[in-house]
Amino acid sequence: MEINLHLEALKDPKPQARIEAVAALSAAGQSAVAPLSGMVVDQSLPAHARACAVKALGAIKGKDALQAILPALGDPDIVVKIPAAMALGKMKAHGAAGALAGLLGDESTLVRKYATEALCSIIDSCASPEKLMSLKGAISVSAPNPKAAAEALAVLGRISSKAESLMAKDCSGLGSLPKTATNGANGQKLQKH
Repeated sequence: MEINLHLEALKDPKPQARIEAVAALSAAGQSAVAPLSGMVVDQSLPAHARACAVKALGAIKGKDALQAILPALGDPDIVVKIPAAMALGKMKAHGAAGALAGLLGDESTLVRKYATEALCSIIDSCASPEKLMSLKGAISVSAPNPKAAAEALAVLGRISSKAESLMAKDCSGLGSLPKTATNGANGQKLQKH
């Protein structure tokens, strides 16, 4: 039960012990996801232990790890919310965009900053305008406070910029119009002046 020893080490007050435990649990992979997900939501644990569980899940990646990280976005402690936002951004977790957008209204400037960065990372990973538009739907400008509205506008601006870039790339293969074209109605050649 080596995983259990590493899970206990996440509670250690010494940062080095926690760092080593995160690395070991990350290396354990999918077998560590279930016990780590239990730690993420256990409010009886210290915030640093919940945050370390999130970090390990972020390093494991995968659908199950992503699902286990999502509840951390609602944790009352920013020490847990911030690594959750960071992990989801690194994972390019498109499915987490709505939950991350919810953090744009958080009272903490740092939480809003990391949520914005995570959303921008997800946006930058989009390869199609369709995916960008689905992300756009998850972000509301009618946010509960002016700070949140400003963050949402910044993210929406990033989406618009990325969409323009993708559309320009898609259209670059079209080339320019020929100097002469035929009028389909009567077969006359049209000259471009």
